[in-house]
Amino acid sequence: MLFRSAIPEYEAKIGMAMGGTVETWTDERKAEAATAMKAGLGMDPLQNMTVSITAGSVNADFAFVSEDATAVDAVMESASATLTDATAVGNLLGVNFEVLSTPTITKSVTYKTEEVALGVTILTLIIIGALCLVGCIVLGIVRVMRRRRAKAKATTYPA
Repeated sequence: MLFRSAIPEYEAKIGMAMGGTVETWTDERKAEAATAMKAGLGMDPLQNMTVSITAGSVNADFAFVSEDATAVDAVMESASATLTDATAVGNLLGVNFEVLSTPTITKSVTYKTEEVALGVTILTLIIIGALCLVGCIVLGIVRVMRRRRAKAKATTYPA
């Protein structure tokens, strides 16, 4: 048996215009920028941060997604305090990165739905409950039949 569950996902996104071209943003360079951003924001190095690069100048979006709202709030607070302008972001990322605009820092919430199976424990409890109900019904029938027999015996006249 399945039911749907809505699970919130919180995202902190830091976006800015960067120098260079989209082609210069290799996976290694994105990883380097993500590592520098996490270190500058005081994040755990093992936390996941994605870097997306799009054309139209070169737009870089650093995104941290978590089901823990507190973790995302901590990133938002740190980013707001640390990334005040393009120079601050440039200093944080290092000399290999040219930052052209003040970063925009946003938070969003999306809900993902999952189908969750009822656990074995719940199904076991349902089965035990059904068996108890059947047992009570059977005991009730036996009790009624005994009363009828006792009543019939009491009203029987000897020949």
